[in-house]
Amino acid sequence: MKYSIKYNDEIQKINIPDNTLIISPKEVKKCDQQQIVNKSLDNPINCDKLDVFLKDKENILIIVNDGTRPTPTAKILETIYPYIEKKNNTVIVATGVHRIANPNEIKKILGNTYDLLKDNVVSHQAREDKDLVYLGTSRNGTPLVINNEVIKNDALIIIGSVEPHYFAGYTGGRKAIMPGVASYKSIEANHKRALDPRAKALNLIDNPVHLDMLDVLNLLKDKPMYSIMSVMDRDHQIYEITSGNIIDSFDAAIESANEVFTYEINQKYDIVISIASSPMDIDLYQSQKAIDNAKLALKENGILVKDTHGNIIRTLPPLTISYEELDEAVERIRKVFEKD
Repeated sequence: MKYSIKYNDEIQKINIPDNTLIISPKEVKKCDQQQIVNKSLDNPINCDKLDVFLKDKENILIIVNDGTRPTPTAKILETIYPYIEKKNNTVIVATGVHRIANPNEIKKILGNTYDLLKDNVVSHQAREDKDLVYLGTSRNGTPLVINNEVIKNDALIIIGSVEPHYFAGYTGGRKAIMPGVASYKSIEANHKRALDPRAKALNLIDNPVHLDMLDVLNLLKDKPMYSIMSVMDRDHQIYEITSGNIIDSFDAAIESANEVFTYEINQKYDIVISIASSPMDIDLYQSQKAIDNAKLALKENGILVKDTHGNIIRTLPPLTISYEELDEAVERIRKVFEKD
């Protein structure tokens, strides 16, 4: 049979055997996008409505995702702008250790609020020590250093999206701060915990990467936060929005994310072909997610084929291509982390 995939922003058709099992985000009911946003804002979880939340606060930090996430930031900003238009707003792009957002990306992120907010946008830079402040240490010994904008503003509005993440369990919620606006050293120390077998997709209970992120929130428990989390469907349309308390809205979004992104299979397979679609095809780091999710359906010693488009060579870490055996590369990565 013929199957269509998106490659380099174009639709390509490939021939695959008729008995091939195709796994992708599930087909879900299409709903009015604006209605979903409005309904969530009218029914925040364990939190005041946004107008009440903002009532006595003047300096607002709005944390948004960078261009590697399909978050409907523009629509959300347009919807909440009447609540914030009289405030002193700063929009920070939570780049983590990614590069800063370029002008075209900022325009896309802000959408119809671009002319209203463009002069108040900053990109987090994880290596700029002058912009960072030390909070403390996590239960795992990770130094927790974040952008000072989080501290100096009266309140945070966090706009993100939730889906399974291959070593943090899920994206969204607490990830806006760690790693979103954390220091390079903090992110490096946190991400080295990805080598722990408990750091895997769908797991939050004892996941050390996730626990570091929770510890940041615990240290910021007195900072007012209003979270707006989205779950996108297979077509990057809004399936659900949850808002309110940062932990409770995240937990609620996970339920919807599981409805879209998880798929139960009754066996593993000899050959798995994994496709990293946009924006996951932007580079090797992002497209790695296609490998980690696909391997869950692969038999031991099976064959995994990854089809992706992106600037792979530019981002390929030299230390991972210097070894013929996987165990050697993993041990080298571990030693590099320990040295740092």
